[in-house]
Amino acid sequence: MINNKQVKKHFTIQRTLLFLLIGSLLFAAGKNFTMLEWPTFADTTAPNEDIPEYFDYGMISDSTYCNNFFKFRITITKGYETAYKKYENISATVKENDSVLVRQPLASDIIDHELLVVTPGLIKVDWRKALKETGSIKAWIEYDKIRRDKDLFGPEHCLIIRAHRLTNQSLDNYIHQFSNMHNPGYGESQTKIIADKTFNVYEGLEVQNSPEASTMFRLLGGENKQITTYLIEQNDFALSINLFYKTEAQKIKLLKMVQTITFH
Repeated sequence: MINNKQVKKHFTIQRTLLFLLIGSLLFAAGKNFTMLEWPTFADTTAPNEDIPEYFDYGMISDSTYCNNFFKFRITITKGYETAYKKYENISATVKENDSVLVRQPLASDIIDHELLVVTPGLIKVDWRKALKETGSIKAWIEYDKIRRDKDLFGPEHCLIIRAHRLTNQSLDNYIHQFSNMHNPGYGESQTKIIADKTFNVYEGLEVQNSPEASTMFRLLGGENKQITTYLIEQNDFALSINLFYKTEAQKIKLLKMVQTITFH
């Protein structure tokens, strides 16, 4: 007969062998598991490395405005004045006159910015000098009228380049949502190739914000300008070139500057 000690010894041996077998299987499985290569996926939330981190206000050199963030340049016609934001310097130390350039703003911090405003230059005329040289103050009268009209209604024609962050909206939604700067009530857009880039082109007419403002504007002698806007998406911004003018001749002058734009 088999006694209890023999039975216990028998089961102990079986359990030991079973544990060894299971352990061997787990070890082999684990070794093979670590050799498996799991697929990797690109991080779709990673920032676009092609878009510069810092925004550039641009600068003018030799009658050419250059912007390194949007990578374009435009030549300013002789006789026109320009306005654009310039970088400021701060003192490096209290005692020294040396200065350092203020750090450029992050592109992510910019919402809306006028990069460049181009207006016709106005040469000042002194009535005394005009009277002495010509015997008439007619030149001064013409100058003074242009100056006063410019102060009241802005320049007769101008070019404004503007950047606005799109924040996941389309160009078409942007142009109709913000209605540009002077509520032109744009119609359907067309397209135009400029420097190998396709721009959306919008035509509109400048209007005031209310009927009362419009009436006052006309009583003061104001005349609404026509607006042509060239719009393109660049580095997650809506980059617009806005032409304001009253006559076809003024529009042609502004278009000559637009035609000098190049991208790099």
